[in-house]
Amino acid sequence: MSIERFHIHRFEFKYPLSDRQYSAFKNELLQYVDYDEHCLVNSDKAYMVHSLYHDSPANTYFWEKADGLRNRKKFRFRVYDLSPDNEPDIYLEIKRKTDFTIIKDRAKLDFETYVSAENGSPLKMLEAKNIPSDQRKIIEEFVCDSLRLHLRPKVLISYKREAFTAKYHKNIRITFDSQIKSYKTGNIFSPFKQPHSVYTEGVILELKFKGSLPEWFHFLVQKYNLVKDTYSKYFMSMVESYSLSV
Repeated sequence: MSIERFHIHRFEFKYPLSDRQYSAFKNELLQYVDYDEHCLVNSDKAYMVHSLYHDSPANTYFWEKADGLRNRKKFRFRVYDLSPDNEPDIYLEIKRKTDFTIIKDRAKLDFETYVSAENGSPLKMLEAKNIPSDQRKIIEEFVCDSLRLHLRPKVLISYKREAFTAKYHKNIRITFDSQIKSYKTGNIFSPFKQPHSVYTEGVILELKFKGSLPEWFHFLVQKYNLVKDTYSKYFMSMVESYSLSV
């Protein structure tokens, strides 16, 4: 059983793949990687990810991405089960980009804490008990920005993820994201959501790593003519959901 990680510091590269590229690339990749344990519990060896992003009325974080700021951040609430009857844990995440480095910090919230904050004020999260000090700092930063910038839920993004870890390079994680949809909603568990298809042309490969990359990955990238892209699920979802022009 893997240990939950609440602070991640790494590089991330993204590559858009056609369906044909995805199938061929994945077949070769499997000799170098193992499935993430969370994939193995499902028959299709994948799991769903749901993230509700918050932004200001002026879409501050969206425009920081659009303007290409080298140092920026965004807040999201992430859950892996959309059934409120199961009362799943919810993760508050801050994802920062500093030059070429990605830093992700997360705090684990119980279902009751999240619902009370959603129905009232973000200040309610500060009342949560038994939160480790490093995670409490994440909550405090979110609450501070929420009050300062009047952050509100903007868009929910859902997608199917296949995840792998390199067999002999444990600092390398590779994911394939597909069926990416966005919903203009203020409630992560709302059953009344109209989806927008955000990426319909294939699959997004994400490479997440620390240190150097093995030769086999360089070989596969060259063999399948993969090209790095600055694709952002949040950016494209905001464009689709709010008809933003950039």
